[in-house]
Amino acid sequence: ISTGGWTNKFLKKFFSVNINLSPRHMVVPYWKILDEEASKNMVNLINYDEPWSYGLPCNEYPGLFKYADMKGQPTDPDNRQLVTDVTPEIENLRVFLEKNAP
Repeated sequence: ISTGGWTNKFLKKFFSVNINLSPRHMVVPYWKILDEEASKNMVNLINYDEPWSYGLPCNEYPGLFKYADMKGQPTDPDNRQLVTDVTPEIENLRVFLEKNAP
């Protein structure tokens, strides 16, 4: 069973268990890969510095690269807000690539 952001409610309702979990809203942007040849050699990226982040190659959506940080903002899964400003994620990616990419 994968209950995601509703884990607290699920555990409390069905098992009378209360765990201190905080659902987070994560923005996961996808980046268009401009060089098709480079896209064939993409690797997974994992950044253990704060904020933790990861990048995955184009398997999910061909021609796109997924990069997201794991910081997120606390959220109520029943009342989520649409996030349209991905400026912080772009800046995190820029800093990460500047520091780690050749």
